[in-house]
Amino acid sequence: MGTEEDYSGIPQQRPIPLAKVLALTQASSLWLSNVKQIYACLAKHTCSQHKDRAVWIIQFRGIELIPFSHAAEGKIPGDARNHFRNVIDANTGEWLWGDTIPQPSGSVENRY
Repeated sequence: MGTEEDYSGIPQQRPIPLAKVLALTQASSLWLSNVKQIYACLAKHTCSQHKDRAVWIIQFRGIELIPFSHAAEGKIPGDARNHFRNVIDANTGEWLWGDTIPQPSGSVENRY
């Protein structure tokens, strides 16, 4: 997104259940066949576009390596390309964006 993000707590309203979000989210179908770990949390998210939006933050970890451009070859380690964060509106189930930030800590062997 290119903006500063803030997570300020847990939303008060009841969200769409995580299992339903995973079933509805197109991003899930791209990774669920080979994901080793799903890390999800519900949070109030604030950035320049909105304040305290209820979101599911869902990271798929241990996925097949995300390809990179030929120019970046050798500069981006596998541990930086084997996870993907999805940000999903917890009230509507709408996929908002995805990226590989933040980098989970520890080596692959320690994470899965």
